[in-house]
Amino acid sequence: MTLDPSYELIPAVALDRLKANFRKNLARRQADREPIDFRPVVKLWMPTGQAIWLVTEYDEEAGMLFGLCDLGQGAPALGYVSLEEIRSIVGPCGVHADRDCTFIASRTLSEYAEDARRRGHIETFETKGD
Repeated sequence: MTLDPSYELIPAVALDRLKANFRKNLARRQADREPIDFRPVVKLWMPTGQAIWLVTEYDEEAGMLFGLCDLGQGAPALGYVSLEEIRSIVGPCGVHADRDCTFIASRTLSEYAEDARRRGHIETFETKGD
């Protein structure tokens, strides 16, 4: 199965928001101010695996996304990942990384990160008592 070249892993509207978030935090870092703790804009995942990325920013010049990365090995971490690298991942049966179109962030990235460190994985489904 090949990926349709017209398929947008991250839609233009979300990509614009990720770029704006990056620019805001770059300006804050340059002014020696704490970065903004944004809510994730998109959730990317591997349908045939356990990898999940909750993304808040995109550095277009470097081609790097920033967010919470969980490769399914019990050690989710904040960091940068190449957008092209995610696009190039091919799992079993030719399945590519995808966007969770149902995801709406209910917490900030640091809140997701704290919860993920405690659990050993990213949990995005809200339940009573969470």
